[in-house]
Amino acid sequence: MHFSIFLWIAGLAAVIAESSYDCVPGRKCWPNQQQWQQLNKTLGGHLHRTIPLGAPCYKNSKDFDERHCKSVQSTYNSSLDRVSHYGQTFWQNWEVCDTMGCSLLSSNPTKELFPACSLGSLAAYYVDARKASHISTTLLFSTEHNLRISIKNTGHDFAGRSVGPNTLAIWTHNLSEMSFHENFTASNCPMANGHNIGELGAGVVAEDVYRFFGAYGMDITGGYEESVGLAGGFAQGGGVGDFTARYGLMADNAVEFEVVTADGVVRVINECNDHDLFWAIRGGGGGTFAVLTT
Repeated sequence: MHFSIFLWIAGLAAVIAESSYDCVPGRKCWPNQQQWQQLNKTLGGHLHRTIPLGAPCYKNSKDFDERHCKSVQSTYNSSLDRVSHYGQTFWQNWEVCDTMGCSLLSSNPTKELFPACSLGSLAAYYVDARKASHISTTLLFSTEHNLRISIKNTGHDFAGRSVGPNTLAIWTHNLSEMSFHENFTASNCPMANGHNIGELGAGVVAEDVYRFFGAYGMDITGGYEESVGLAGGFAQGGGVGDFTARYGLMADNAVEFEVVTADGVVRVINECNDHDLFWAIRGGGGGTFAVLTT
């Protein structure tokens, strides 16, 4: 059975960057502690200081915790465990900035990879987005302070676009809603109405998607690796999977997106109400033209 996909999801990875968005720590434009605290209050407590995944194992880190370290070491190479933390990238080389980072040795996680723990390429702060308004607020704050934004779900990105030093990060991994619509009505677009439509939240990973929709007897045009976030980067970059030859790319099956554009406005787009943006998002890559959300 052909499974069309209703993608209300947020981007896997991209750094939104313009030449004017050049504020870095130490400059006058960088938000002070009071401004960060106010942002956190506006976000309902969902702004967090980034703690690298390996930080509990570095004795010179203020986050050193021997008991927590043992837990990190035991699951360090588990893809599903890794992607549940903001402070990592699936491909560990993208955690590093020059010779700085906080990774453990993948072949032996009991050993540190660096003399000292640092953020490397990770953002100093990240927003654990739980709804569209969190993303809108973050984008408006970044505009006010000329901050670059990085967008991440799981960190599965060969080009490392899910992180960026000196950025304010939007983490979409906990936007994990899913639902099945036997009869789906698109937003002001009768031609996009359909049957057997799946709605995927921003942070859903393949393992959960396959299990959820398998209960409805539906196949998903996803890939092999179960820790990949099917939303956002995977679908927006095309999305090649086992069913591609029969049903096309995952992007070909997209019916509708809810997105937050750079001006902080939440928009529902489809073939009818924003044809150009709908076309661009299904090929530009995660976060290129907007942040997808639920």
